[in-house]
Amino acid sequence: PHLPATPGFPPATARTDASLPAAELLHTGQVLVLDRDGTSRYARSLLLLVRDPARAGHLAPFTVKYSPHSQAVHVLRTLVHHLDGQTSAQAASVQSFDFLSGAARMYFDVRELRITFPPAAPGDIHELLYTLEDLPSTQADLGAASFGHILQLQDRWPISAQRLRVVHPSDVPLRHAFSRTVELKPAVTRHGDQTWIELSGGAVPAWKPEPMAPGWGETLLTISLGTTASWKDLGLAYLRYVEPVYRPRRDMRELAQKITAGSRTDVERIQAIHAWVQKNFRYVSLMFGNHGYMPYTLDEILERKFGDCKDMTLVLIHLLRGVDIAAHPAIVRTKPQGLYPMDVPSLAPFDHSIVYLPATGSWLDGTIKGQLYPIVPAWIQGRTALVVEPGGGRLVPIAQEPAASSREAEDVTLRVDAAGDAVAEARFTITGQPESVWRLRLLEDNARDALGRRLRALWPQARLTAWKTASGPR
Repeated sequence: PHLPATPGFPPATARTDASLPAAELLHTGQVLVLDRDGTSRYARSLLLLVRDPARAGHLAPFTVKYSPHSQAVHVLRTLVHHLDGQTSAQAASVQSFDFLSGAARMYFDVRELRITFPPAAPGDIHELLYTLEDLPSTQADLGAASFGHILQLQDRWPISAQRLRVVHPSDVPLRHAFSRTVELKPAVTRHGDQTWIELSGGAVPAWKPEPMAPGWGETLLTISLGTTASWKDLGLAYLRYVEPVYRPRRDMRELAQKITAGSRTDVERIQAIHAWVQKNFRYVSLMFGNHGYMPYTLDEILERKFGDCKDMTLVLIHLLRGVDIAAHPAIVRTKPQGLYPMDVPSLAPFDHSIVYLPATGSWLDGTIKGQLYPIVPAWIQGRTALVVEPGGGRLVPIAQEPAASSREAEDVTLRVDAAGDAVAEARFTITGQPESVWRLRLLEDNARDALGRRLRALWPQARLTAWKTASGPR
């Protein structure tokens, strides 16, 4: 009932006017209804006018990302309104696919619904209406305390007009902020025990991501919504939710002491634990149900020998605390997603889980094999993490390392005898980000093959006769 009525269509001449955009969203409508337990119901309608199919090029499918274990998606309407006044019903194909991109690393069974309309004729208008509803929540306590959502207000086609309505219980304050400065001014009104946040806008230019450009967080116009008053409160809510799996265990302390036997300093202990986790566990991002936010239990992770970033964080923290090294879980927005304003406290902007070490202000990522402490993966450097401490949540910046800290150096001494034969001594010194690549080469192959391939890239007929590898001081 909150969706706007379908607006009238432009006259036929405007639907094929070559001076206007080849494809244009005549209108988009979005409605988000928030319930008191943190679950939500969302609906989106849109009208896409295709004036010139040749200029518009390939029209990519409309996509909806969802979790089948916690959400239900329904495509209610797919129509094509033709220039001659005829209408084709159920005009689009609807297919569901696994979605395992980097943005889904922290979350669970993400799937993508693809809604594909047939090739358009000049002047065709594609109409789509779908809903996305949360199922009875398995993490209701977390959802009620930390609801967060990001809605896009820009698309890959220019938008002529749009309307957004967000409905929430009046006694559940809902904060909102745009991803960048805009002239749009939401209207906030009271309707019985509900509060409506409404936004109506005119023309919005097309969103055109470019190769090597920052992620969508820095380029796409969105509105962020959240119910949590502060980052501190958000951290407290999340800590209460995950507290059962973080309770100390004697067997983990004993395991940590066994792993670090022979280590003399905290740095060596951290490195030993980090290396042990990388060696004994496989990173898998596919998680189900409430494990979008809750790690599996230690027993499940230890038995399966795999887990996602939250699971790796859990194992690392138990082992670190087992040798009396303070460690806290943290979540971060990775670099491919682009920076995002932290004006509204919620979990929505984040997509990865890591470990924070307060004694040194340093970080551990348990998902990258071969990248050992204190190296921090490049895609979280320069980002801001939410550290979950006993006193609540706290935003902490992750330092950006200088370029000189990552280096591959090759020192070659070549000796040629009177017969023209040569013996080369090559020393490769690897520091920083390239270390993980080299460690994986040496782990996946034997050292002779890995180093031999590298030398033959320099001298195709070279034969490796002796080699040695060593880890430098940290």
